[in-house]
Parts: sequence; C-alpha cells; structure tokens
Amino acid sequence: MELLTAFTREYRAISTVALIAAFVVVVVAALSYLLLSAGGAVTISAATTLNVTKSASVLRIGNGTYAIELASAAPSRNVAYVYLDRLPALMNPMLNVTLYQGHSTKINAGTAFADIELQLTSAGSNAVTLVVTPISASLDIAPDSLYISTVHSSLQGLQQRTNVTASSVSTSVTVTSVQSTVATTTVNTTNATKSRVLAALQKSEYYPLMLNYSALYAETLSCTSAMYNTTYIRVKGIAPSGINTFENVSLFVPYALYSNISSAGAGAYSVVYYTKTRDPSYNKTPALTIGINASAETLLHTSLSGVFLGLDYTTLLNGYKVAASVGGACAIYVT
Repeated sequence: MELLTAFTREYRAISTVALIAAFVVVVVAALSYLLLSAGGAVTISAATTLNVTKSASVLRIGNGTYAIELASAAPSRNVAYVYLDRLPALMNPMLNVTLYQGHSTKINAGTAFADIELQLTSAGSNAVTLVVTPISASLDIAPDSLYISTVHSSLQGLQQRTNVTASSVSTSVTVTSVQSTVATTTVNTTNATKSRVLAALQKSEYYPLMLNYSALYAETLSCTSAMYNTTYIRVKGIAPSGINTFENVSLFVPYALYSNISSAGAGAYSVVYYTKTRDPSYNKTPALTIGINASAETLLHTSLSGVFLGLDYTTLLNGYKVAASVGGACAIYVT
C-alpha cells in the first residue's frame, strides 16, 4: 500500500510538471498571437522611418514578423537600447540592441547573417526615431555583434497587453552576444558553446578595452570638420594640416568595431575583431584575434593586425586613456 501511495504521489508530481510545461507553451503562443492581433503591423520593404516607444510594435519584413520596443535611452549621449524579437517568441531569443545616433547597426534576428539594419536618428527618454532597413540574409553580411545582447525576458508591450506582471518575468541580460559567422564560413555552435566562448572572452584584458574602443569609434560618426578643427587646436595648439586634416583622418580612423566567432577545429574558436573605415583598405582585415578553448573556457593566444598592427595592449590602453581625457566625438581623431 505504501509503495502504491508513493507511486501515486510521484505520478501526480510528474503530471503537474507536464501540465505546467504545456501551460507555458500555450501562454507564450497566446502572447505572440495577442501581440500580432493588437493593432496593425507595419510592413517594411525599404528604408523606413519608424517611431519606437516603450510599447511593442509589430513589423513585417520579408517573410518574417518582428516585435520592436524601446528599452531605454540616454538622449544626452545620443544612445538608445531597443528590444527586437522575431516572432513567434517561443522559437527565437529576444535581442537588446545598442544604437548610437548616426551609426547603422546590422542585426541578425532569427538568422545566421544580418537581416535588419537599424539607425538611430533621434532619441528621447520615452521614444526614439529609427530608420529600419531590410537586408537580405543571402548576402551573408555579418551582424554588428558588439552592439547586440540576448535578453531572457518578454517585451514590455506584450506584458501590458496580456496583464503579465513584472515579477513573473526574468530580465537577466548577457553582457554581449557573439555571432558565429566570419566571412562566408558558418559555424554551427550551440548556445552552451557560445556561452563558454563568451565566458573565456571576458577573461581577456582586451575584452573591456575593445568595448571602450567600440564606443569611441561610434562617436566619430557625429564628428564634423568644424568640431575636429576646434578639438585639434585645443589639444595640439595649432591648426591641422596635411595628413592631419579632417578629410584625411576621417578616411582611415574606424567608425565601428565588431566581432565574430569562427571555429579553429578541435574545440578551439577564434573571436575576431574587425573595424569599419570609410576607406575600405582594412574593412575585411582582422584587427584583433583571440583564440579560445571553449570546453575549458580558457584563452589560447592573442594577435593584433590590420589597423592594430605593431601595437600592443599597453599602447592601445594608453591611446584610449588619452582619447577619453580629450572627450567629445572627435577625441579618437586627434590622439
């Protein structure tokens, strides 16, 4: 009798877990349906200006349907953070995308390669204006992974429309996501592998430094010739001339920094940082390569090349410190 009673209790426990799991699946599906049915979706087939608030909006781009929402914004710094989720939410992770005004960010929402480009044109505390441009994933364009993180949460607009309380939603965010594509090679890694690669990457002294350089480079998109001349005179004491003019410097100093993952075989991976410059000379040349043993979450090697050729960590760190002390959108141009 005791054995039968224990078996009955265990059966009921298993049944309860199964029912809860089924309920979660149904709720997530219902949330996606309610979001799709609440209000009309905006169909985007070319570059489109869109006002994004803290209430989720639905976009139809190509064969995909997406939800987008403002997470937060810092108008004084011309930066905004938006949530982007390819629906159904049950099948795709939600992304937190960092956007700097005037800088285009390529995003892979539910695809291996970039399929959407977002550009911040203006930012307010509760609403931002974006230019949303479709990208064909068949072009094999790598996303700007440094500006993308994965969020384990439901969209606020989706919560509000279905009366889901904040306490019932997990809001943990990874520091950054790393795309598993480099050039035309696709690396099929699991989420667990990506997590281990990221965990190892964060042990590198270059990791925070590259995040800082990424922010500096992005700020140069707001630097004008007049601003540059003023900053240069303030720092150098003389007017720029020759190779130091804005027209020359702005061609070769990067305006973006992003990273990709590629497999090196036998459980090893390479996190490769690339820069984007107006002159395309270095745009497809690695600037920094960090070798990683994913299973052991350890660093294997580090090498600098491209725009960082001949430099080392100390030189890059000192360069960042000088630029940070100069401040402003043109800081990295004059250091």
